[in-house]
Amino acid sequence: MSLSGLYIHIPFCIQICPYCDFNKVLRSEVSDSFVRRYQNALLREWEFWKNKESVFSKIGTIYFGGGTPSLYPSEKILEILNRVRSHAEVKEGIEVTLEVDPKTIRRPKLEMLKAAGINRVSLGVQSFQDPILEKLGRYHRQKDILACYADCRAVGFGNVSLDLMYGVPGQTLELWENDLLQVQHLNPEHVSLYSLNLMRGTDFFRKRKSLFFPPEPLQEKFYKMALKTFRSLGILPYEISNFAKKGFESRHNSDCWNRNPYLGLGAGASSFLGQKRWTNVKSLHAYAEKIEQNGNAVLSTEILSERVEKIEFVMLQLRKTKGFLRSEYEHLFGSKAQDDFPSLFNRADLKPCLNQGARIRLTVSGRNLSNEVFQELF
Repeated sequence: MSLSGLYIHIPFCIQICPYCDFNKVLRSEVSDSFVRRYQNALLREWEFWKNKESVFSKIGTIYFGGGTPSLYPSEKILEILNRVRSHAEVKEGIEVTLEVDPKTIRRPKLEMLKAAGINRVSLGVQSFQDPILEKLGRYHRQKDILACYADCRAVGFGNVSLDLMYGVPGQTLELWENDLLQVQHLNPEHVSLYSLNLMRGTDFFRKRKSLFFPPEPLQEKFYKMALKTFRSLGILPYEISNFAKKGFESRHNSDCWNRNPYLGLGAGASSFLGQKRWTNVKSLHAYAEKIEQNGNAVLSTEILSERVEKIEFVMLQLRKTKGFLRSEYEHLFGSKAQDDFPSLFNRADLKPCLNQGARIRLTVSGRNLSNEVFQELF
């Protein structure tokens, strides 16, 4: 049975972080009536696609992302889950993830969400250091993270992921060591580790000339320190930015990297099926209007060429620690990866980045230079 991932985009945030380019809006700028309208649009969009494409009526993972899904009323999350369960074939033991901001949720709501079927929490920590959180424009502080994490454990969540960020202006070796000590203390099942990227349209991008980022050698040291700490906890890399204890790898993200079908609901959400990808309009009001008129809110559709499929396959597989087999590529495309991407395999300065045996994968140094490696695919 072919199973699909289901992503639900909840775009509401308490504040706009200066580094974030995700599709979001301040919750204070929308009315309660519009939140109800957005909820109805999500439900109607789900009905449209599960009727139009039969593969989307068989669900293997559900992921509530944002924005800040933990701001969303728990009864609305329950309504979505109940609607999906009543109209789809849902895999037993399905992974259901909710992204959580530490200051937006406490034990009673966590209890309700766990009872509703959420079984994995992705906690947006970014840093345990208050000066770094302030620099990132976050409104939570270390005490909020620790309280929220304790609440997650108290209500019985056995699968908790932490988001951490390095390369932040003002981040020092000492501050990063303290972050890693907190990870050791909490001992989560999963960590997502991100290097701060300057994204166009963000406040950090506009102020980039006045910000002082840790130099690249120090950032490399941050990454290697994190690897060592995670390894001591049995939290091992399975993708460039993701680390997990055995059996706790994100199923939803893994399916996306493996190019399995997924359906994205909500403003700006993307979907993928076979050789087709489509993306919804980003404006919340335009999204709601389109759903009310047509049942879908598709802004653009792309039919992937064979070349694009090859590029995406190699790039996504190389993101994973295990990479891909040469024979796997040849079976899928009827050609050899080294013939299709000669510069990737032959560029002398990139050879230390790539293991080139029967299985093609990035080395540790290659993971640090992954963006440069991936440029050779285009």
